[in-house]
This record gives sequence, structure tokens and C-alpha cells, in this order.
Amino acid sequence: AATTTSTTTVVELATPLFNFPLRYDTRPFTDNFGRILQFAAPQRRLAATALYALRTKYNVPVGPWGITPHAFFGAHLRVAADAKKAGWPGYEAQAGFLFKAARAAGLGIVYVTSESGMAGAFREDAKARDVVVVTKEDLLAGEDLEELNAMTWDQRGLVDYEVLLRSSVFAGIEMRV
Repeated sequence: AATTTSTTTVVELATPLFNFPLRYDTRPFTDNFGRILQFAAPQRRLAATALYALRTKYNVPVGPWGITPHAFFGAHLRVAADAKKAGWPGYEAQAGFLFKAARAAGLGIVYVTSESGMAGAFREDAKARDVVVVTKEDLLAGEDLEELNAMTWDQRGLVDYEVLLRSSVFAGIEMRV
């Protein structure tokens, strides 16, 4: 669907395989479903450290208790080569959508995860919009950052997942199977 500067077009997609409409579940269930799995302590500790840094460096009211309203926007920027090859929207489309969603949510701090290395470009584009963009690498230092860098890509992804579970609003691109 096309988007112009004066109007926004919303396109409803069919429910993807293995998804179930959330309207059948209670709010407490949907808010906490992502916490059913408990991941290994190293990833959870690094996520907690990143959240603490987010709280202390940027005065974001976030803690271990779960989703905090008006804290930060979680964004997954999916623009790696495999996503491009699969026909996913490119950086410009995704970044525009994510910035618009963060602005609509009234959140000026964005925690972004991206496997493509495009987080730096996203951060630069955010400056013109008066938005602060941070990553787990920005929030960790010293031995914590070394431990993160020694992890496999999927272990690092679990750190992001744990942080994103506490975002006030999350957005990313979903691909139908």
C-alpha cells in the first residue's frame, strides 16, 4: 500500500501461520505471554544491566516489573541481506514507519535492534527528529560489553528480546510465511 504525506493507508494482512488473534485473550495474558520462557542467566543479566543503564543514563522509568507506560519505544529494524533478498521493505520504509510509530506513541527514546549494522544510520536519522536511539552496545561497557561480544548472534538476540519485553511500545516488520 502506498503512503503519502497527507494520508496514511492501513492495509490489513491475513493472519500469518502459527499466529492466533489476540482479541480472544485477556489483556494480562497478552501482556505477559512473552515471559513464559526464561532464558539463560547471562543473557538476562546483560539485559538487566542494559535496562539499568537506560534508566540511569536517560532517566527512563523502567524496571524489572514488566512493561512501563511512557518509558521507551522498542524497534526491530530488519534490513539484513537475507531480508532484502526475501523482499522485505528496505531501510527507508522501515525507518520511516518506526519513527512515525515512536512519535505517535509519544516516546523520544528508541531502543533499536538490527542484525544489519544499520542501527548507526538509524541513530543519525533520529537526530533530525529529536529522538534518541540506543542499542545494547551503547548501554553496556567493560566486561559486560566483552561478554556480549563473545556471544553468538542468537544469544545477543536474547539480550535484545529481554530488553524489548519491557518497552512501552514495540514495532517491527512481520513477514508472512
